[in-house]
Amino acid sequence: MGTKLCNLNIYNPEKKSYTLDSDYTVVHIAEDWDTVLEAESNMDFKKIEKAAKTISKEIGEPVIVVIYFDDDIFELHATIDGKIAGFYRINQGTYSKGVPKLIEALRLDDSDAKAFRYLVKKEMDAYEAISNISAISGLPLFADMILYNEARDELIPDKAEVLDNIKQEKKKNKIKANKPELLMELPGAIVEHHIDVIDGRIIKTVEPDTDGIDYGKIHCYQVIPGSEPTLKRIHDNIIPFTEITDCPADTNIWVLYHKASEFRPNGEVLFLQPPCFSPYETDDKDDISAIKMMFRVPEEKYIADAYELLSESDIKLKKDDYPDGYYFASGRKVNGKDLIIVGASKYVHIYDKDMNRLASYGIKGTYYRWFYDNNDLYIITSTIIHGANDRGMNPTDRVRMYKISLEV
Repeated sequence: MGTKLCNLNIYNPEKKSYTLDSDYTVVHIAEDWDTVLEAESNMDFKKIEKAAKTISKEIGEPVIVVIYFDDDIFELHATIDGKIAGFYRINQGTYSKGVPKLIEALRLDDSDAKAFRYLVKKEMDAYEAISNISAISGLPLFADMILYNEARDELIPDKAEVLDNIKQEKKKNKIKANKPELLMELPGAIVEHHIDVIDGRIIKTVEPDTDGIDYGKIHCYQVIPGSEPTLKRIHDNIIPFTEITDCPADTNIWVLYHKASEFRPNGEVLFLQPPCFSPYETDDKDDISAIKMMFRVPEEKYIADAYELLSESDIKLKKDDYPDGYYFASGRKVNGKDLIIVGASKYVHIYDKDMNRLASYGIKGTYYRWFYDNNDLYIITSTIIHGANDRGMNPTDRVRMYKISLEV
């Protein structure tokens, strides 16, 4: 298990008073800022978010909220007048909204704001993100009482080093990208519930219709062959979220399944409304079985000659040679040449066996599946992958399928 912590940072040069109960301690690390830490490591994320809303209204200043969980999740909020005005989040993907408000709340100058914008678009793990943003902002974001007591003078990383790294990355990653062929584009986004079986043959989406968004209407697609591969809808999973949770149909619900354990002999299913509210949960064996069945695709609905979407590399790769920040890497032999195909945050790069870049293609969205057909690569992306703690679907979200020729 990784590190878990939460804290607040409040710009308060005038030392305004505000309401704070005995569960919290105020320390001073960054000049003119109050840092609020849990006196004990309770990791009560809901409570500290509520405290941020109260304080922001009392003193009329933004409150920076940090939530960090298991080195997998990092959330940075700017709470203004009792509401979240901007956020940056890493949780099964990278999401942000209201970045100008975040920049304003962090009190970044033009140079630091430029670095911050670069970081929020960069693919980073949770620890890298919190460290880099802490350095740029000059705030102790990765802090709790234990860290404060043990290393209070080391809680803010070196800003100059981070800025230099950004400069070197930009220089290294300057790319002239080609346009891939866009074969299909669907409104909506891909959804992947934790209770669902990972099936290399199926892609599931939630799509808006004339009545708006219903997260319980999940469309199931396969990629079928033809003159070009095509996404074909073969089935719909209808999940009665409203009936089960009493929430409206457009409520962003994510289903989490815990396997059977000593403490949960039947397992447990939770219907979660991000970030952490659970309007329904059950450990009843029959209920769990019934919910699992709702997400199944009947075997008779499958198209036999559809593509398998979990492609394996046909060349042995050396992981240490991959560039930083890649989503996938795969080897392919094309016309007698060994090629390395790497999916990075915004591009698909094609390298030779010595990792010399031969071509790059600009891609929109988050990678979901990719597969080969002869000398072509096909990639399916989604603006977001619906899952735990995501922002929910926007009207501009799209599922796309691209084609890239590997004959370079």
